[in-house]
Amino acid sequence: MKTTHWLMNSRSLYATLLNLYPREYRETYAVPMMQVFTDQCLSAYQEHGFWGIIRFWLRIIPDLGYTALLEHFTAPTARWGLMEPVANAPLPWKGVILILLPGLVYLVSQIAQLTGQPWYLTVYYRGAFLLIIPVLIVWAITRRFPIWGLIPVGLLFRLVQEIGYQMIVVHPDVFSRNLLLNAVLNLAKVIQADPMVLSLVFIPIIVFLAVRYLKQAGSSRRFGVWLGTFLVLCLTQLIIGIITISTSYQGVYIPVSYHEFWPMFKMSSSWDIYNLTALLLLVFLGTLFTRRHGFYAIFIMVGYILPAMVVGMPWDLDMLPNKAFVVAVLTIALVGYRAILSIVAPIWMSRTPLEKDKKRVILISITIALAIHAVMQFFYPIFYPDHGNVTWTWLASVFFEEGKLISAFLLALSLYHGPIVRRPEKVQELSGMVAQKSPSV
Repeated sequence: MKTTHWLMNSRSLYATLLNLYPREYRETYAVPMMQVFTDQCLSAYQEHGFWGIIRFWLRIIPDLGYTALLEHFTAPTARWGLMEPVANAPLPWKGVILILLPGLVYLVSQIAQLTGQPWYLTVYYRGAFLLIIPVLIVWAITRRFPIWGLIPVGLLFRLVQEIGYQMIVVHPDVFSRNLLLNAVLNLAKVIQADPMVLSLVFIPIIVFLAVRYLKQAGSSRRFGVWLGTFLVLCLTQLIIGIITISTSYQGVYIPVSYHEFWPMFKMSSSWDIYNLTALLLLVFLGTLFTRRHGFYAIFIMVGYILPAMVVGMPWDLDMLPNKAFVVAVLTIALVGYRAILSIVAPIWMSRTPLEKDKKRVILISITIALAIHAVMQFFYPIFYPDHGNVTWTWLASVFFEEGKLISAFLLALSLYHGPIVRRPEKVQELSGMVAQKSPSV
């Protein structure tokens, strides 16, 4: 069929407009997109002549502008993109810098705290809520969750888990005049009185996510081992809690009656179960991000432990002997912990191409960070016995808390895997429709 003047001009214009897409996108999809465009444009011309081509262009232009903008936001190597990972390739530096930003906020605030500026708690209580806002905006616009939003997800989860509803309970006057927020306050009071309520919500979600994962990826020996290890540690901690409540208080034997024991046990075990189910929920929520981001989903777990209180700052350093020694140890521990999670682990992992090497990197980084956290729990009791006593129950508590975190990370390592695949482009869908192919021009 003879090519008309209108078809030739349309093809030429469309070929020019394809330059709006990133170069890598054009190299992959330009040829099939031109073919689909030619077929559909010819079909429109055959059916309705000149006005058919005009209507066709009115449908094409909005879709082309939107998808071109979307690709610039999300293409891994686009100059102003949002950095989606590519399999067996390190992230470009601009993507690494975006990933580092949330951690740097906590690192800078920690350094400010050491110099006497009370920034850290302000950042701890508010930072996650602010950092998640640009992530949600980008997600809403592009419909793709940005890789640099993974750490803020872990931060927000940690904040909500620890103090989100408690802050509402502590400051009820702020919300009491708003009917909607007053309803939230009443719900928060119920949860404060019995955190088991949330645990009962978390458990079916965890089961659903676990079954979903097993159907998609299948079971593995490592998955079973680390899930079992995590649950055994949690169960053992609950048993030790029962023994502690029923026999002693701060290491001193005090018989406890049943009427005294049950309320204490219920509250203690409720909080323990709430914390373990929340952590397990976070691990399985990470599986929702692996299809797009692969093993980078581990950044959610990094964000979860990033704001942790490594050690409490003394109220008055002048009251402690060896002030210079205390300041030096605190500085090394606090800055070291934050720097490993904020800078070392993200850069090292992002610049490592192979997944097996990424797992080794994150395992080394997390092990060092959690080791610092565990050792610092003994700092004041060991060096300043007058400021705290070391008991076997306290030692067990520290051991199991750190053990749960380590086993949760190892469980995540066994879950977050698989090739990183970009969203397949449906080149047959042009301007929201799929037309029957006509004879090519």
